[in-house]
Amino acid sequence: MKEFKVKDIVKIMEEEIAPPSIAENWDFPGLKTGSLNNIVTKVMTCLDVTVSVVEEAVEKGCDMIISHHPFIFGSINDVTQDSYPAVCMAVKAGITVFSAHTNLDYAPGGINDTLARAVGIENIIRDVDGKHTYGMLEKPTTVEEFAKSVKEKLNVPNVKIVLPQGRNMDDIISKVGVSCGAFDSKTYWFEPCGIEVLVTGELKHFDCIVLSKMPIITIGAGHYFTEYPGVKRLAERLGEYGIDCIASERDINLFKVF
Repeated sequence: MKEFKVKDIVKIMEEEIAPPSIAENWDFPGLKTGSLNNIVTKVMTCLDVTVSVVEEAVEKGCDMIISHHPFIFGSINDVTQDSYPAVCMAVKAGITVFSAHTNLDYAPGGINDTLARAVGIENIIRDVDGKHTYGMLEKPTTVEEFAKSVKEKLNVPNVKIVLPQGRNMDDIISKVGVSCGAFDSKTYWFEPCGIEVLVTGELKHFDCIVLSKMPIITIGAGHYFTEYPGVKRLAERLGEYGIDCIASERDINLFKVF
């Protein structure tokens, strides 16, 4: 069983996979619990650090969790069993927690790139600031067929579609952009990049109003479903560095659709 120090894994994350310098200025990636000198024999990746995920890490012998969403975000006044049960459990179990959030979204091979490949984009192109990914589908298809494909490929129960006036489900499209997780409300890149469809996660009501007035069609596939493929891919990438790493199986979608 190969051992690493936390600082070795953090170095790989920050220098090779998700540089913190590209994170949004409001974000809080980085080490959340533990010590850089802790010994790690097994790592678990996840979207969210919940009590269930920490329990799974303990059961599977993981010394370190690398999450996408920081489970300590911003300033806090207390860390108690009531306010932060997952934090308390991780500390008690001696599990180091590290998070890579928007820096992993934007990094080459990160969450957005993984989502793009998952929905069928064959080539990866970046917008001018490097924060959005887009490209061409293998072949032109209708909006309806593409939406069905997104549901199948991401294993989504349903998708939400913003269809502007004058656009139809049988329109032919070929250039698709992605914006994982919560839609960031940024639309400046749509026209210069020439995208016809945007695949994103969460869509707020007022974002939908703005998007409905634009020429592109938007598909909302859910926060979890647009980011979890990147969590699984991160586990594979860490494995390429000789790290024993698995993706959490208890990191689940929190919404039920009836």
